[in-house]
Amino acid sequence: MPAELAPTGTIPGKWRETVVDDHGRLNVISYEICLLTQLRERIRVKEIWLVGADKYRNPDDDLPQDFEERRGAYFKGLGLPQDAQVFIAGEAMGGNRSALVNGALESGRKMAKVIAKSLEERNGRSPQPEL
Repeated sequence: MPAELAPTGTIPGKWRETVVDDHGRLNVISYEICLLTQLRERIRVKEIWLVGADKYRNPDDDLPQDFEERRGAYFKGLGLPQDAQVFIAGEAMGGNRSALVNGALESGRKMAKVIAKSLEERNGRSPQPEL
């Protein structure tokens, strides 16, 4: 099969030598593996998502449904500014790489707590004690 039949952009540079032989023909098995690898990578970073999946769902579904209305409360709960430039300037002034990673982990924990509390309030349940 001629390599020109492959849709443009489906063979990344790192795969070209494996997928296309010296005569410009497509190795179909290698091409299929290349496509499946690309699909896996795109699903993992949520460039492509699967309807009905939990782990690989639409990234917009990861946000609370009331995010736009309560954006300020969520950012306040995390202790973060809403303005990206203010956030970046603050990190540039005093953050080093490990502090940035630790801060991101702590922010993730805070966000999980804020979202859980919001969901509990919306569903009429009292917050569960932390374990």
